[in-house]
Amino acid sequence: MLKVFLYFIVIFMFISCGDSKPDKLVVDYSFSVDSTKLPLNQTTQIRVSANYDDGSTKDVTNEMIYSSSDEDVATVDESGLVRTYSKNAQVTISFQTKAKLTNLEPIYKSSIVFDVMQLHLKSINILENDMDILIGQSKQLSAEGIYEEDVTLDITQTSTWSSSDANIASVDKGLVKAISIGSVEIKVTQDDISSEVINIDVLKPLYNSIIIEAPKTELYAQQSIELVLKGVQDNNETVILGNDSALWSSSNNKVLEVDKNGTVKALKIGSAVINATLIADNTFSSSIDLNVTKDKYVELYKDNKLVEFPYTSINEYKDKIPETLPTFTLVAVGRDFTFNNVIVTDINGQILADSVAYFDGLTSQSIVLKDKNITFTLKHNNSQDALNYLFNIDDEAKSLFSAKFLKVDP
Repeated sequence: MLKVFLYFIVIFMFISCGDSKPDKLVVDYSFSVDSTKLPLNQTTQIRVSANYDDGSTKDVTNEMIYSSSDEDVATVDESGLVRTYSKNAQVTISFQTKAKLTNLEPIYKSSIVFDVMQLHLKSINILENDMDILIGQSKQLSAEGIYEEDVTLDITQTSTWSSSDANIASVDKGLVKAISIGSVEIKVTQDDISSEVINIDVLKPLYNSIIIEAPKTELYAQQSIELVLKGVQDNNETVILGNDSALWSSSNNKVLEVDKNGTVKALKIGSAVINATLIADNTFSSSIDLNVTKDKYVELYKDNKLVEFPYTSINEYKDKIPETLPTFTLVAVGRDFTFNNVIVTDINGQILADSVAYFDGLTSQSIVLKDKNITFTLKHNNSQDALNYLFNIDDEAKSLFSAKFLKVDP
């Protein structure tokens, strides 16, 4: 593996905690690639690390900006993955930090020159040995290709993996999923070259029961959560199983529906039981009770009392409108919301200028983050006039609620 270290002065690059002094300084960056010689129609990964003065490192590969000098020869994506095409040539892949110095130059930049050429694959190795896997578990394998001119590349993602019996254990891009008891042979093939097989024995789980865990058991309508399936061992310790190793069902699909991956979506107020049964051994099953307790995404409080949409107040102030109306608090129940069309009108529907009436604490682009709230009050300068005021709460440009507060002249 080619590994290059570059040393330079770094200005104000640090990790800090609050207002305290910096406790780690970046002293240099380094990058690595498997080889600068690349076969046609192949991929390789650039990896970039930040090295700190305390000896620690951090992978900053995804924090770089990448570019190719000739995209007909090779491209590079935002994660640093280089992909070559059917053209013999040199290509330069450049990368730099997104952060810049005061002179607008990047804090760090570098490049790698790759020679893209016709290289014949000589052999393939699976890097793992024979192994045992329990039903429901997964294992990531990796493979390397040995090419001419002593070039070795990771071909895990670009080669073809196969299992001798996909009903016992399946494999895709090196990820093996154990499905039922038995033994399989796993191999890798590319360009008519195949690896030696490795043997995988899928064993009966060592646990004596399974359980379902949920991040919460009370949901609101249209909320989704992902359940977690675990096996309980004799010592009461648990092991996470793959959700796709079970068949999932709901006792009431009109209230809660669940997909094959254990993702639950709440549809309306009510209760349902979610059940999971292992595909490999249907004697293992578990269930969990979930409740949908709210049928909307937001809650509105007036002077700390919950009110319903649409809210209308008639003749609340029979003599005159006070200078300051009640305080309203809107809570986003588990989802972000953006206010739109926040306006104040007179009794005839004419929009009033902010100098006449306005919402204190609320604008047309106010955002309420999920599980947070916003408090606002309508204020106006002419207490003798009747007012209408309204706002819409939009979700992905679709109006979910429109609340209208109305004062009628006595």
